Amino acid sequence: MGAKQHIMHIHRINTEEIARCPPTFDHAQCLTPDEIIDILLFGAPKSWQRKMDRQGCDPLAQTVTKVAEFMESIEMSEDFDGDRKVAAATTKKGNNNKKKSYNKGSLDADGCKHCVLHGNNHAHDTSECKSLMAQSKKLKGNNSANQKGKGANKSWKNKGKDDTDDSKKKLAALIKKATKLKQSRKASSMLLRP
Repeated sequence: MGAKQHIMHIHRINTEEIARCPPTFDHAQCLTPDEIIDILLFGAPKSWQRKMDRQGCDPLAQTVTKVAEFMESIEMSEDFDGDRKVAAATTKKGNNNKKKSYNKGSLDADGCKHCVLHGNNHAHDTSECKSLMAQSKKLKGNNSANQKGKGANKSWKNKGKDDTDDSKKKLAALIKKATKLKQSRKASSMLLRP
């Protein structure tokens, strides 16, 4: 959402929605200009806040209208710079047709690219995202480690299977001994009977 649209939504919420809320149901509970500026600054990108600081603009010392105009001018300058960067990037790529087709497919009407991780931007799309590439390399590295671990688990399972076979054999031998002992006691008790 653009700066102007964001500001208009905040103004509408403040004048129409908040005024209808309990307990007073009037404009006495609406947000003050300082609170509106705080909300605008919270919703603004960090780069905009840094530009305000660099240019010596103290938003809390300004009116809401002045802050809104300043944010709109920053947004317009970023859009202008972003279009220039996109044009320079497409001319640099030259012969690489594969990347060109990806870029054309992901460009919006205003020249903005879309990355699944970073959203709409002028720098890259999903196929060019270095963060996603780094994460996929990490995951590929972990999968090979997991596959090595699976081999170790198989040998562990085999050892466990051998242990269960041994314990089954021991249990069978114990049952045989108990059965023989029971039979021998039964036989001896029959011999002792008159």
